[in-house]
Amino acid sequence: MNQEAVDRRLLVSALAARTSKIKGTIESIQNKLSKPEPGPEFVQSLAAALDAGEHQITDLKQEKRHKYNALTKEEHYLSRELELMLDRLESPAWNLAHQSEQASLQPPVARVPAAYHPKQGGGLLPEVEAFDDFHEQHGPTGGWHPDDHSEFERILKVCKGDYSHATLMCYDQMIGFKRSDIIAHARWHAEHQELYVRKRIALAEWRNQKEAEKAAIALQAAVDRPSARQAQHQRQQHQEQSRMSRELRQQSLAEWKAAREQEEREITVQLAEQQELQKQAELTALAERQAANKHKLEEYHHLKAHQDAQAAAQAALATGQPVSRLDPEQLHRIQQRNHELMQRKTESAAAKQHGEEQRLSRLHAIQQQVSAKVNAKVQKDPQRILKVTAAAQQRLAAEQEDSHSSKPSGFIRHISGKGVPAWRQPLRGMQV
Repeated sequence: MNQEAVDRRLLVSALAARTSKIKGTIESIQNKLSKPEPGPEFVQSLAAALDAGEHQITDLKQEKRHKYNALTKEEHYLSRELELMLDRLESPAWNLAHQSEQASLQPPVARVPAAYHPKQGGGLLPEVEAFDDFHEQHGPTGGWHPDDHSEFERILKVCKGDYSHATLMCYDQMIGFKRSDIIAHARWHAEHQELYVRKRIALAEWRNQKEAEKAAIALQAAVDRPSARQAQHQRQQHQEQSRMSRELRQQSLAEWKAAREQEEREITVQLAEQQELQKQAELTALAERQAANKHKLEEYHHLKAHQDAQAAAQAALATGQPVSRLDPEQLHRIQQRNHELMQRKTESAAAKQHGEEQRLSRLHAIQQQVSAKVNAKVQKDPQRILKVTAAAQQRLAAEQEDSHSSKPSGFIRHISGKGVPAWRQPLRGMQV
């Protein structure tokens, strides 16, 4: 028995062990669900069993996915090496037949695939179109989850492409799939692989045809080589076209930037106007609320005074005291006083609101001034770094002024007469 058979048997046994463990976990969950019990302990045990089963399935899928990715990369590398080897075998260097010198100069005959019939105006190969239509209709995994499809391909690879054996193994190892679903997926996979192989063969033949055409074109170009002047003229035309396209791109970019800046400025102005309107609406609503609250307060005070008067009258009647009635003149004086008080309050509220509006207008003017200073646009002056600053000019003027004015040296010979202290001046004419 070779090493590959041993490894395959070990892999199958390990996978069967892990699958049986997962099946056991699922059976235990089904048993718990069939016999529910009251209390939090049953819920906790069921949640732990569900988490354990999910972790086991996830770990198994991840491990198999990593192994499948590694095998896919290895298959890709082997396919690439096989294609390179086939290209080398098909190259003229491996042809041992005697070829004459004139035959070597003739262009190779292009191989046209038998199944290639181009559409009117160009198009894809029929094999490529058939594969793309099939892939678009059924998807890359035939309607299965990518992990389940990867598991199916892995089992099929283990069975060496035998779909009947792979179907039986998938039915035994994959959980949650019916036999009919696995058979339908196997038929889909077989059709997919057949279309894929046809596509690869058609693309290889088409590639060989293109290479033959390129070789013929290169041979014709070598025979009919253009002159150096024509090549230079073509290069100049290409450079001119590149320059014009670059200028057009720069112009379109500048126009786009200008339009974007204009749009941003318009949006800024609109936002400022909306904020101002919203602020005015808030101030108006605040003034209306204040007036309504003031009116409600006045009504409450009138009602309170009326209730107090009624309560005092009832109390006086209860105690037997005479109720004092006001004459019309006193009532008129009280009403006039209340009216003047309300008028003063209204004027005070209006003055306060006017002061608030003036404060807001001053604040808005200050914000505009600050914004104008911050966002001020000044012309560029590259020579400003070498210019003399205001502080340097002041120091230079002070130095020039000090150089023109004379300073006393403090030497005693420059004093015109002998100095006498102030305390000796009264004793200057007295003799000792």
